Amino acid sequence: SSNKMKELKVLSICYYGRGGSVFFQSLFDGHPECVTTPGTYISGYQEWFNQLKDLSTKVVIDEFCDKYKVFFDPNYVSKEALPCCGSSPGIDLNFSRMGESQNDSISIDESIFRDNLLKHTKNEETQNELSFFTALHLAYAETREMDLDKLKWIVFPLHTAMYDRAKFLNPLNTTIIH
Repeated sequence: SSNKMKELKVLSICYYGRGGSVFFQSLFDGHPECVTTPGTYISGYQEWFNQLKDLSTKVVIDEFCDKYKVFFDPNYVSKEALPCCGSSPGIDLNFSRMGESQNDSISIDESIFRDNLLKHTKNEETQNELSFFTALHLAYAETREMDLDKLKWIVFPLHTAMYDRAKFLNPLNTTIIH
């Protein structure tokens, strides 16, 4: 619902050097009031969104799912590097070798995610960076079977403190931690 979008606050994490920002971000994962996507996957969200030519909802969903296949398979290596995190972030962050026996991975089901993303963008024919940013986090949370009524925070790995990468967050209730 659009009311849920306005209620969500953003906690954005930045780093300087190798400071443990991905570890810090992971501490919020699993908290019932927080949703965060894996590691630095979407740190370059603004750059990705800026390159879109067609902002119709279906195209934006298709473009996101095509570009960010690592959400569905952490072993995926893309031909083109993702903005800010390279061609194989799931492998680089060991998200394909999780758990005590290193045989678990961090991934979600693409078809469920697409359905949830479509549901959270359904009232809009086109997308802007804010509406889609919120919708993708709600869809990610729902795909992980989180209770959306409890959700209060998007924990976003801005990672590097570049204004061009962060300015889309200005209209949101955003706290940035360095």
